[in-house]
Amino acid sequence: MRNKCKKTIALVTIIIILLNICFPHFFMTKTYADTSTVKGNKIANASKNEEGKYKGGTPGDQTHEEIYVRDFYNRPWNVMLRYTNSDKDLEKKVRLAISEYAILAANNDKIGYDQTTRAEFYNQVSKVNYDISSLTTPCAADCSSFVATIVVIVGHKLGVNELTSLSSLPDTASMRGSYTRVGFTAYKDSQYLTSTQNLEPGDILVNEGNHTAIYVGDAHDSSSVSWPSLEIDDITVNLDEQNFDFAGSPKNVTYSGKRNLAMWIFKKIYQFIDFIVSLILNGIKYSILGYAYSFESLINGAIKAVEGTKQ
Repeated sequence: MRNKCKKTIALVTIIIILLNICFPHFFMTKTYADTSTVKGNKIANASKNEEGKYKGGTPGDQTHEEIYVRDFYNRPWNVMLRYTNSDKDLEKKVRLAISEYAILAANNDKIGYDQTTRAEFYNQVSKVNYDISSLTTPCAADCSSFVATIVVIVGHKLGVNELTSLSSLPDTASMRGSYTRVGFTAYKDSQYLTSTQNLEPGDILVNEGNHTAIYVGDAHDSSSVSWPSLEIDDITVNLDEQNFDFAGSPKNVTYSGKRNLAMWIFKKIYQFIDFIVSLILNGIKYSILGYAYSFESLINGAIKAVEGTKQ
């Protein structure tokens, strides 16, 4: 009887091993990835005017590289500013909005670079209800006024009043103090400054007194952006749309529709069943592995016994 049981266990073990080789996904527990943070190495960067200078030039981006998305580079940066809030949903929305609006501004060639007229980007976008896609008047910003204007836009669009106070457009030398007063936290550890490994979209990099830029994650270039959807209350906004606007005007935002209660309940039930099935499969898998280990030990013992007899 014992021998028959052992043979049965051995046969089942072999079958399970073969199934695992042929159909690996059947025994694999599902995991659900969190795509809220997009990793990459891109930053939205306000550089120089079409003449390669910091002052003067024609309003608007004449070269497509006065304000644009580029690869991360080490300035070196000496402080990173990240928006933080006890309301984690709001925190996520603000960070992603900073990143997305920075890309939209970089894509709009009506916005160029000029330190002399650094406030014009803010002045012009405020006239069109802070809607970057509606900005058609050529204007300019420098690196710090570009970043501050993006944050102000986010403040207006998401109703975060403290962020709108940056309309004074602080320069790089005063950014740390100005931003930490409105909800940002300053990080000076090298892990946040020398690579993108620990950065999140919406983080602001600063070389105090010299330059600043916005980390935007995995934006492949200044004209093609791929983002996950961000849920805002009961409405999902498609962040791939170039006419992105948190305000919710139909011409600027693509909606997937409001939640359907029945579909939401069905989804939750499906996820629960999937979870239970995964637990059962894992239990079966680990039980079989235990039997397989025992069987292997039995075989090894038998081999040693035979070898010992021959000696």
